[in-house]
Amino acid sequence: MKRVSVLSYGVFLLFMSLNVVSPGLLELNIKVGVFFYVWYDPKDSTSWRYPKIHDKPVLGHYNSCDPEVIKQHLKWISDAYIDFIVICWYGYTSYKFINDTAHQVFEVAKNVSTNVKLCIAVEPFNETENGYNYAGIYNYVWNNFVKPYEPFYFHYQGKPLLLFYQGKHLVQNGNFPKNNTFTIEIFGHEEYCTWVYGYAEELRVDGPYPRNRQFSVMPRYDETSIPNRTRQHCIDPRLEYLYVEQWEEALKLASRGAIDIITITSWNEFPERTAIEPHYDSTAWNKNPYYLYDLTRTYICKLKGIDPQVQENTKDNLKLLTVLGTLCIAVILGLFLGRRRLRLKRRLLRTTPHSAA
Repeated sequence: MKRVSVLSYGVFLLFMSLNVVSPGLLELNIKVGVFFYVWYDPKDSTSWRYPKIHDKPVLGHYNSCDPEVIKQHLKWISDAYIDFIVICWYGYTSYKFINDTAHQVFEVAKNVSTNVKLCIAVEPFNETENGYNYAGIYNYVWNNFVKPYEPFYFHYQGKPLLLFYQGKHLVQNGNFPKNNTFTIEIFGHEEYCTWVYGYAEELRVDGPYPRNRQFSVMPRYDETSIPNRTRQHCIDPRLEYLYVEQWEEALKLASRGAIDIITITSWNEFPERTAIEPHYDSTAWNKNPYYLYDLTRTYICKLKGIDPQVQENTKDNLKLLTVLGTLCIAVILGLFLGRRRLRLKRRLLRTTPHSAA
């Protein structure tokens, strides 16, 4: 039994050494989210059309509804310590592919038991006067995304988070009907917006910024290849300064306790070239397809006080812990069964009559 005790003690020490989060994360408790788009369909000839999109994902021109693609996205996002994704959703009465894919993302998240939370952002999908059934939107989101996936839906200020983009008729300058079941935020660039979606140079935000304890970071903005855009903003196409500057500002605001939400624009908005998803970039100074992803992970580790090397060592330790734990159980079980067999053998010897000499 001495060997078992030594082995058990070793497993205990290894378990106690798995301290993976520094006190900084617990003190700041800042959540990092990323805007996530589910509109890529290879069957749609316009979906990945060049030159509207001229950066290529590492996964290729994927189908957003493919479960394996979603699994990989969730794994990358989790490994970067991003807390939640904001699924940009265009309603339940139109854009069937996007609605189906939103459902698929929630289902895959549940099946893989991801630690990444999810929430919905309502995009303008019927920009006509009186074009929105708000009760229908709230009921659909609650019944289809919140209630069935409660452990995976992101909550903010004690309620499920639901965002609305600054569409003229969708949010009516902020005066649209609200539902107290949700924490509701309006995102965009207008003064009435409560959260900001991307901010840089001539891409200005009306009113104070940051606001409502939320800060936005964005690697670049380039809409010059999008057809029929009246604006032609192109900000930091070579990824030389913007993302670093904005993350440095985010860290300063966090250290002062001025924010509790950081949103990244975006995971995979390739037409506007804000994507941090691993991709082959056509104009970046750094050709590493993981450049923006790795930079994001590095800054989130700084924000949360995580040592990436400790995290990697911890993964190795967890594997070792699993092996040692299994071995320990096997040894204890083997000794237990061996002792039991020995007792049975002795009992049989005592009860079996000896033959006459």
